[in-house]
Amino acid sequence: MATCLQPTRVTSTRVRTYPLLEAIHDRQGGNPRMPNTDERGDARHPLAGDLAAIVESSQDAIFRKSLEGLIESWNSGAEAMYGYRPEEIIGHPVSKLAPPERKDEIADILERIARGERVEHFSTKRVTKDGRIIDVSLSISPVRDDTGRVVGAATIARDITQQRLAERELHIARQQLAIITRAGVDGITIQDATGRMVYANDSAARMSGYPDAASFLAAPIEEVLQRFELLHEDGRPFSAEELPGRRVLRGEEQAEALIRVLVRRTGEENWTLVRAAPMHDEDGTVHHVVNVFHYITEQKRAEHQLRFQNALLEAQSEASEVGIVVISPAGEIVSANRRFGELWKIPQEVLNTKVNQAAMEVVKGQVVDADSFVERSRYLWDHIDVEARDEIALKDGRVIERYTRTLKDETGATYGRIEYFRDVTEDRKREEGQRFLAQATKELVSSLDYQATLSRIAQMAVPELADWCAVDILEPDGSLELLAIAHVDPSKIEWAREFRRRFPIDMSALTGLPRVIRTGHAELYPSIEPGALETSLDEEQLEVVRDLQLSSVMLLPLRARGRTLGVISFVFAESGRSYGEADRVLAEDLASRAALALDNARLYRERDEIARTLQEGLLPGPFPEVPGVELAARYQAAGEGIDVGGDFYDAFDTEDGSWALVVGDVCGKGPKAAALMGAARHTIRAAALREQRPSAVLTMLNSALQQQSRDQWFCTVCYVRLRPQPGGARLTVCTGGHPLPAILRADGSVEFAGKPGTLLGVFRDIALTDATVELGSGDALILFTDGLTDAERTDKEFGQKWLADVLSQNVGRSAEEIAERLEQEVLGDRTQGLPDDLAILVAKVMP
Repeated sequence: MATCLQPTRVTSTRVRTYPLLEAIHDRQGGNPRMPNTDERGDARHPLAGDLAAIVESSQDAIFRKSLEGLIESWNSGAEAMYGYRPEEIIGHPVSKLAPPERKDEIADILERIARGERVEHFSTKRVTKDGRIIDVSLSISPVRDDTGRVVGAATIARDITQQRLAERELHIARQQLAIITRAGVDGITIQDATGRMVYANDSAARMSGYPDAASFLAAPIEEVLQRFELLHEDGRPFSAEELPGRRVLRGEEQAEALIRVLVRRTGEENWTLVRAAPMHDEDGTVHHVVNVFHYITEQKRAEHQLRFQNALLEAQSEASEVGIVVISPAGEIVSANRRFGELWKIPQEVLNTKVNQAAMEVVKGQVVDADSFVERSRYLWDHIDVEARDEIALKDGRVIERYTRTLKDETGATYGRIEYFRDVTEDRKREEGQRFLAQATKELVSSLDYQATLSRIAQMAVPELADWCAVDILEPDGSLELLAIAHVDPSKIEWAREFRRRFPIDMSALTGLPRVIRTGHAELYPSIEPGALETSLDEEQLEVVRDLQLSSVMLLPLRARGRTLGVISFVFAESGRSYGEADRVLAEDLASRAALALDNARLYRERDEIARTLQEGLLPGPFPEVPGVELAARYQAAGEGIDVGGDFYDAFDTEDGSWALVVGDVCGKGPKAAALMGAARHTIRAAALREQRPSAVLTMLNSALQQQSRDQWFCTVCYVRLRPQPGGARLTVCTGGHPLPAILRADGSVEFAGKPGTLLGVFRDIALTDATVELGSGDALILFTDGLTDAERTDKEFGQKWLADVLSQNVGRSAEEIAERLEQEVLGDRTQGLPDDLAILVAKVMP
């Protein structure tokens, strides 16, 4: 049984069984099993007559049955409760009174009675003569003969059907209260007449710093109040006696207060609107007070920042921001809070009729798609078990979120449908703004072509953010270039460009784009009043501007890294819309991102140009002519190519009938790599004029790198001395920490020449080996950096084996074709730069 706020107390009076049963015996005409003398030998108990009268006049059903379950006596209360006259029921089994599903109870009870046990206040169901099922409470006692043997049972039955109905109604009321308060965002508490808190929802507990309602209710009120410092709106202390609940208990019909709440532990300040209303007894006595705590901190901040004073005052007059309505299956409005009427602008006289259809007529006139709204509402009523959430667009631009579910009790019985309505207009505007910013940001970072990117941004802004959108870029000479322009009607774009050509912007003007460029601050014109432009435009310009029907304008500077790069303009015209503060914040965010993308693109281009120029200066020019040998090379810098790569190659005449072929990889990137690369190339070329052996050349390079004291410079190099000879060439190969070069023979076989050597620039003593290799007609030498064999692609694995396989498939191809094929194998269909630099040098003996 569900507990109640004021549980019903069941009391009973015990009486001696024998005198009571004698009374039953007297009324029913004798009882041979009953004793006919009392313990003093009297022929009859002196109270028997009185008890018989009590039995007869009792409103409870009192009857006797045998151990076999046959009814032996029946009082008038039993006749009134069950509908059977004595002659209709005496001699019949007591199971006749039990519903089919309860008949097993009879045997169980009789077994307990036979053992001499009592059955007290047993709640069950019984059936009357006319078939009604009633709730009863049974008290059953054994009847004994003068020897003490149990010979039957005496039953007292009380009809508790109305009690059960009352308990059920109370349970339903409490369930409805729980559903409504749990779904709301407001805190709700209930105090009894002494001021003690007897109920709180979880929202109230969380507002007070407790995890749930149970722990909140268990805390002493002194502990709760100690957590906070309560203040009036103007900062004066707010005493506990001023709390609305206590004021109502002192006699006020309703009370409310706006309280500034300072959390002592953290210093956080919150604002809470508290309202209290009394609950009366029938005689008008206040027995409970309901307190509603509405958290309005964000609204108070918005009041100061966004000038929403009127909207905030309206919110303060309502205890909940959620409109709630409960509708019965018959279409009657069971309850509707004030916020519901406010959200839907339903007159109070319409709500007072309690007719849902009347309220629906008012609502239908406000929604954008009335037919869909009616169809959806009808579907929800036809499918009563459906729980749903949807959004409803109103003609005035608002968006109302609806959440609806069925009200049921624990048995599954349906009591109607409850609906919650919340104004989510501002939430949706912010979400749309964030989606736009996300999409715009994606466009801004998708390309370094800022002209195309900013043109797409202008097009994206129309028509959601503007009827017109233009982007002007500040040129080095101080003028403005119209980079992009978009309009809801594309045919007007060329007309706008022609207008700008006919009427160039006067950069000395005190307002408009020139002022934004000079100050670096945005300008917002929420409305364009007639005549506002007459002083700054001539008659011809004014005529054109009037035709534009301008209604509102925002001009935002494109500022990045302390510089103003241009202006982005948003204009409402034909639509008649107007910009507000929230629009300005969104537009400034977009302008900031666009400016940074523009500045980054310019910086990238400048850096890319510098890197390309430097890289071209570090790589060799046209290859020398080597008799009988074809040369080809490929080079790819890692990443986006904005830093000087660390790989290099070279080919030059050593002036002794031989040529040097070099591929190397220096440490680092950027200026450091450029300096090291230049030093390495210069050192190798100088050493090659003095030394013929490749190992000697690399030894001199190692010494030069060791002498650089400011940093530890190192590199890897493969140096090949190539000397043409009839029908081929002789190679002398030496590597210092570098991958061994590959030899592609004319028959398609592949080998790797030379022996691994020590990294250059790290150790004073190094081990280097000169290896001699002969190239025949059609053979090819391939020098490369580790960007070739250590490349990364998801669709293949690289390495020496892979390189040998690729080279064997390119036998007979020219040096240029071999280099091209190797480069394409690494690049594939990449959309981004390589993870490492790549350098390839191919020398092929021509057939």
